[in-house]
Amino acid sequence: FIRDYQSHVGSTSIDVSKASTEKGPPFRNPKISRGLSEDGIRTVLNEVVKAGYAVWADEKQLTCRTTTKKLDEWGNIILAWAKENGQLNRISTLNELRTENEGEEFQGMEPEMLHAVLKAMQDRGLAQLFPGENLDELGFKLLEN
Repeated sequence: FIRDYQSHVGSTSIDVSKASTEKGPPFRNPKISRGLSEDGIRTVLNEVVKAGYAVWADEKQLTCRTTTKKLDEWGNIILAWAKENGQLNRISTLNELRTENEGEEFQGMEPEMLHAVLKAMQDRGLAQLFPGENLDELGFKLLEN
């Protein structure tokens, strides 16, 4: 439901504090005057994160980034792009991946989400990550499986 709602409204970000005070969906039902607290919203969003459709943008879990595809699905899309475009075993930055690939599904993806995708790829042995000063400067190399 959360993914469908986010897709419907064209948003990929949920501010927990704001969501708890809004008068409508997805965490409040005005018809019955009921809604979730911030802790309740975090509980729901933690399940979406566990399912692979979201990541927390910060350690305090104030903002959650959602996606319509699982992190592994995004990883497969990025790996297929890398194979088709000769980008395997080349070191690049997260910023280059998200800003310099016009027309690709992952173009413009939030840095936190793309970082989570690359970390999931690293866990599967499909990427190697290199620390940067910030997320945009994070380096990575996509590996052939």
